Amino acid sequence: MGDARLTAETLGHRGLGSVSGYTKITDQRRREAYEEMQRRGL
Repeated sequence: MGDARLTAETLGHRGLGSVSGYTKITDQRRREAYEEMQRRGL
């Protein structure tokens, strides 16, 4: 998993909205994140 805050800070951006163009959430990635949250009981 990436850290959007770290990415924004490293690239010198002021907020997370400015790095949204660098990322794309695929259906597979969304499923993986959901499964990981379930595994952790979140």
